Amino acid sequence: MGLYLNPGNRMFQTMLDSDFYVDKTGLAAFLNSKVGKDGRFVCVSRPRRFGKSVDADMLVAYYSKGCDSRAQFEGLDVSRAASFEKHLNAHDVIKLDIQYIMDLAGAQPSEIAQVVSSEVVPEVAAAWPQAVPDPSVGLAKALALAGAHKGTGFVFVVDEWDCIMRLAKEDEGAQRAYLNFLRGLFKGSAAVDACYMTGILPIKKYGAHSALNLFTEYSMTDPDVLAPLVGFNADEVERLCGRFGKDYAEMAHWYDGYLLGPERIHVYNP
Repeated sequence: MGLYLNPGNRMFQTMLDSDFYVDKTGLAAFLNSKVGKDGRFVCVSRPRRFGKSVDADMLVAYYSKGCDSRAQFEGLDVSRAASFEKHLNAHDVIKLDIQYIMDLAGAQPSEIAQVVSSEVVPEVAAAWPQAVPDPSVGLAKALALAGAHKGTGFVFVVDEWDCIMRLAKEDEGAQRAYLNFLRGLFKGSAAVDACYMTGILPIKKYGAHSALNLFTEYSMTDPDVLAPLVGFNADEVERLCGRFGKDYAEMAHWYDGYLLGPERIHVYNP
């Protein structure tokens, strides 16, 4: 296991061990249907506090070859999916937390692409030294070489992809360079079996063209089938209130803020 390559399931276990955990593993079953297909690039945009990072850690635990997560997922929604066994701990996963990468880049947001490469490529080169003998190559090249060598691609989980858009919102040059890096990393790459990204902002556009138009975005206004899978729903909140002796009507008064999807699902923001 590495910090970025196959980082394991410890973060997901901390949620399972907490006072309450709401099962959103149906998200993994949904993503299973996209792996290796044209729709394999998925972006979920939500405001803060919708559990996006928790979902990202769950997906890492489910897909990563760097751990054995069977016991964690037994009895959860994804375990009842026909695709459960096929994808459980069956993929090489690369997890990127762009907030953390921004911290490493410090005062130079334009250096994000270089920081990502310098952090991730050594782990890829150490895992497949025959394929990537030179760890100074860029990330896209390293992944292409490793993927061709092992005959399979990678599942990417990218948390807070849009961090630079918020923290360096005046630096359009850095934003453009970052978007070009993501596009070069993903577009047309046979080394990417799937990519799940989370963010707050919609996919960023310059002029008439989206720099990341290969992604299908599941937003607040168009959540499609993911409406019940990101954030707490009314029945989930009601069960939690019953378990902890809280007034459900009072909780709904404070936190029931959204109606998503054609079914108008009540979604609570904690």
